[in-house]
Amino acid sequence: IFKILTFCLLLTVVASGVFFVLAPYQASRIRAALANRIHARGEAPLVLATAAEDGAYYALGDQLRLHLDASQSYKLEVQSTAGSVENMAMLKDGRADLALIQGGLAAERSNVSGDWGGLVPEPEKLVALANLGHQYVHVVVPADSPIREFRDLAGKRLGVGPSNSGFEALSGRVMGFFNFGDATELVHDHNSNLGAAFRDGEIDAAFTVYGLFAPAMENLLAKGWYRLIPIAEAEA
Repeated sequence: IFKILTFCLLLTVVASGVFFVLAPYQASRIRAALANRIHARGEAPLVLATAAEDGAYYALGDQLRLHLDASQSYKLEVQSTAGSVENMAMLKDGRADLALIQGGLAAERSNVSGDWGGLVPEPEKLVALANLGHQYVHVVVPADSPIREFRDLAGKRLGVGPSNSGFEALSGRVMGFFNFGDATELVHDHNSNLGAAFRDGEIDAAFTVYGLFAPAMENLLAKGWYRLIPIAEAEA
């Protein structure tokens, strides 16, 4: 009987291994279902740091909250923030359990506008749970702007979004690579409506990071009043 039980157990382990290799999606659904059964939902919600309430991160967090609530697995509180850098600060001091972070920023320690290393947890204390999609740098100018290539931004006012946002942090890295120094003014906390920011003369160009075909960027470019600036040195 012991030999039979041992053989059956071994056969089950082998069959499970083959199943998890050949059917990874179905296996992930089984793991998720088991996790929901094993882990208690709990009363205290997990805090998810996102970004501004009218942004894509907040909308994504709200969809995740609805999904988790429907599956009765976890309670999620979606917190609006300035963006990725503030989100990392919230992770560090315990104000958030989870955070949406712009790719490439988690290990950063400073940007061109100053040191924000104190806001960032050590990389070994962060765990990436999932890649939620690819994002790309977009540089936008009015259609009649004299700016034709990225290096023409020298000496111009570049809108980089809210302070402590991922836009601001990544723009500092890019500006540092091009070595514009103080010639280019990074404008923080301009009107979040880029069309209004351009019309009011707050900025000459806007530095943004969006997924492809993001509604905010598609709507801005649809009427032909604005255009994108190519970054020939993007690979570097």
